[in-house]
Amino acid sequence: MQSKVKCLVINDVMRGRYDVLNNTQLDVRQIRQIIEICRQGGIGRAARELGISQPALSRSIARIEDQLGTVLFERTGEGARPTAFADYIVSRAVPAMESMATIAHEVRMMAKGDAGRLRIGVGPIIRDLIFPEISDRMLQAFPKLSLRVLVTNAPALKRELKSRRIDVAINSSEHQPVESETDPENFFVKTSLLTLLLSFFVRPDHPILRRPQPVSAAALLDFPMAGVGFTHAQRAIFPSKLTPVQRHNLGAYRLTDYQMVRRIVLKSNAIGYVPDLIFAEDVTSGRIAPIKLDFKMEHHCIALTSLESWHSPVVRKFVAIARDVSSEMVPTE
Repeated sequence: MQSKVKCLVINDVMRGRYDVLNNTQLDVRQIRQIIEICRQGGIGRAARELGISQPALSRSIARIEDQLGTVLFERTGEGARPTAFADYIVSRAVPAMESMATIAHEVRMMAKGDAGRLRIGVGPIIRDLIFPEISDRMLQAFPKLSLRVLVTNAPALKRELKSRRIDVAINSSEHQPVESETDPENFFVKTSLLTLLLSFFVRPDHPILRRPQPVSAAALLDFPMAGVGFTHAQRAIFPSKLTPVQRHNLGAYRLTDYQMVRRIVLKSNAIGYVPDLIFAEDVTSGRIAPIKLDFKMEHHCIALTSLESWHSPVVRKFVAIARDVSSEMVPTE
């Protein structure tokens, strides 16, 4: 009969209909004491493991039982046998305690630069311009840090952040630069890094260079475009209504590799659109020529992370380093 009653009590607790534990808080010290008595099978052995006296532990358990209004341990000649309530507390508390211990260990290791993992997503512009320097400085700050890097476009990076497959992303902003803000969905934390001038380049004998300069956005669409794709703000510079040829040319070559953009520009009539700094050496050597435009197109780069990841000291350090590296760059006017 007693066993049947105990089973009924356990069922009530698991289904949330038993109120004994409601409105009562146990602190970490008390939970550790309950767990240790269950592990050791006796109050004396648990007291030695916890580094306190047996009477002190007995008094503490008596106070907990008084708080909860139930018996946690049945005292026997062989030790202390946990009741269903103690077993229930341990089943719920052990995973949480282990998680807390893991978090504390990881933070200590990260603080010393001895361990940790950071999953980063970057756009092609960031990969080619500032990410090498950012990664160098991160590894100096955290010598044993494990890095995972994904290179893709801005929409995909947002999806990866929301699904928690990456911790932080650096990509283009669809909007004007931001300093540091959370988005309306209260999910992302945005930090402005860099505003670049997006320019258009061709091979030196390209027919568009023989036209009157500066060139309009509409005139560019007489030729195929090669780049990473335009943001909504950048797309708005071009005519809203396009012919079939213009529509094709606007999205002709969408790439995540600027070496491929360079190759296409050199081998065809395509117009490459990249930040000035990407093709700076090619322009200096005369291999590639910039087009003079009658408009200006900017590319805003931001660091993006979730509110959850923003609490990580490694993520915050990464963003701080990204801002430092970005501030040291001087975009071409």
